[in-house]
Amino acid sequence: MQELSTATIYHIPVAYSYGRAGKRLDIGEKVPVVGAVNAPEYSYREIAGELASGKRKDVVDRKKTGGVKARVNKLSLAGNRVFFRLDIRNQSNLTYEVDFIRFYIRDLKTVARMATHEQEIVPLYQTLKNHTAILKSNETAQIFAFRRFSLSEDQVLNIEVYERNGNRNIYLQIGQKDLDGLKTINPVQQQPVNTIAANTF
Repeated sequence: MQELSTATIYHIPVAYSYGRAGKRLDIGEKVPVVGAVNAPEYSYREIAGELASGKRKDVVDRKKTGGVKARVNKLSLAGNRVFFRLDIRNQSNLTYEVDFIRFYIRDLKTVARMATHEQEIVPLYQTLKNHTAILKSNETAQIFAFRRFSLSEDQVLNIEVYERNGNRNIYLQIGQKDLDGLKTINPVQQQPVNTIAANTF
């Protein structure tokens, strides 16, 4: 996009999902973007390492399809960030490759002839890499962090895991009661500093 008054060119990455059992489209070429950001007051990496270590516990939801199992567990709160761990285990002979994961809040009850209200949320931090592949009899534990959010009794956070070039998509949910049981993590505090971060979209 180019602003006519200053001739400044802005590169805006766009990711579009068709939604449930859909496809993800990335629009535009990948370009490096450099900007000043405030470093977090604590290390996401340290918290992620703590949650990823050890066995799963306090499972919130679990689903299975086509020999692939997924579990949401270790729902936690650190500062004003909500963390959870997503375990995916492949028990089939076919490699399971994660295309992308979508997160959105949706009302459980909808009035007839009324459009369903969805609020998509994006992780502030995640350990999942693009096109993570899980071989037969292997398992991966991925950590996601979000700005603190709340749910009413009639809302859930939907987690949709899409298989790349396949249809073994997995749908999980976190409900309001699950947030009531958040475990608190007290990370080592750090002084916030201004840093230069380079991201490639």
